[in-house]
Amino acid sequence: MTTSTLTDSDRPEAPPGATTPGLTLLYSQGLARAGEQVALGRRAALLLGRDEPLFPGGALRDPRMSGRHAALAAASGGWTLVDRGSKNGTFVNGKRVVEHALAPGDLLRVGSTFLVFAPVSTGPARPHDSDGLVGVSAAMAAVRDSAALVASTDQTVLLLGESGSGKEVLAAEVHRRSGRPGPFLAVNCASLRGELLESELFGHIRGAFTGAQRAHDGLFLRAAQGTVFLDEVGELDEAAQARLLRVLEARTVRPVGASVEVPIDARVIAATNREVAELVRQKRLRADLYARLARWTITLPPLRERREDLGVLVRALLARRAPGRTQAVAPASTLDAPPGLDLSAELMAALCEHPWPLNVRGLVNVIEAARIAQPGVTRLELVPHVVSALAAQADLAPDVAPAVPSEAPPRGPDELVPVLERHRGNVAAAARELGLTRQSLYRLIERLGIDPERYRG
Repeated sequence: MTTSTLTDSDRPEAPPGATTPGLTLLYSQGLARAGEQVALGRRAALLLGRDEPLFPGGALRDPRMSGRHAALAAASGGWTLVDRGSKNGTFVNGKRVVEHALAPGDLLRVGSTFLVFAPVSTGPARPHDSDGLVGVSAAMAAVRDSAALVASTDQTVLLLGESGSGKEVLAAEVHRRSGRPGPFLAVNCASLRGELLESELFGHIRGAFTGAQRAHDGLFLRAAQGTVFLDEVGELDEAAQARLLRVLEARTVRPVGASVEVPIDARVIAATNREVAELVRQKRLRADLYARLARWTITLPPLRERREDLGVLVRALLARRAPGRTQAVAPASTLDAPPGLDLSAELMAALCEHPWPLNVRGLVNVIEAARIAQPGVTRLELVPHVVSALAAQADLAPDVAPAVPSEAPPRGPDELVPVLERHRGNVAAAARELGLTRQSLYRLIERLGIDPERYRG
């Protein structure tokens, strides 16, 4: 195998704007360089080592990486990772490996550095946190491109994606790019029913129903020259769907109790976390309304399918002024970074192995729990409060497979005790040697009745 840092092959170069296999840096002794990428492209091999200038920012200088730690080599249409006899081992998805055929989304750990093997864009580098759509993944690049194409038009847009994946953030970004001078107004269609929902959307005249003591302009009128965002549009009842279809087709709205329709100038963006084809088949969403809403569709990927964005997402969340703000992703221009706030490698490993059933919203909750539990620190650790927050979320979606296996195959006392003795009861060091996360090893030694304190001293 060729082990020079970058070696060209005779494969054709990918055209600009395409994707090619590559590495994204999540963490290396901290989050400062998260998001840096290297495209493998025409290269035949790449050497991972602490002094190798792999990424745009230069050598990583990770003291836990060996000088010639591991190498990637192109073989049989794919890429293989080979450990080069490193002192601290090479890990893929939490397991120590000597040689491993890589698959897209694999998490690599070399020393205290975390990398994701995944497609990267071959186009010019673009800011990854200059707007609300924080991320460096090829999937988020595609979302940005799609949003840019439709933003300047007046077409309705349908956003699809799991709960917490950032649909409202994306809708606000489409509105921002549209140049429409009016406001961006949002409503969750699942939170209101009947006359209250119709009044919120379409408005009402005085006396239209019990309690309507004065007239009220609905969202479509208040959003003049702006955008109305209908979240969970699949939860609208049949009557509201019929009225919404009329609004979209005629560009007029009739307030509840009124006899006259009023012209509107509001762009509509709708969203749902449901399988939209199934909603139509079950007649829970009118087929004609779906056709009108889906003039342009953008699908947001779940967080577990874009782990290469974890580093820049966490860095953006840590840069918030204080705990308590709940917007899923904030534009970089609004961030006020506390000096030096970062993560330990163990906490980063736990974030990488989590399945994220609540997506970015779940990540927000975990990061806030870490900050609340550790006031005044400059480096957040994997403390019990954070472990509990992660466990509580994982229990919400038992059908979602973990992004990274949290444990190696079961080990017995005969294998664990010598490792604990060798590291004098240091669980974190023992976990690294065994290819486990620290919390996984804690669970294992508790199950086996082993006391690490016996080996300290």
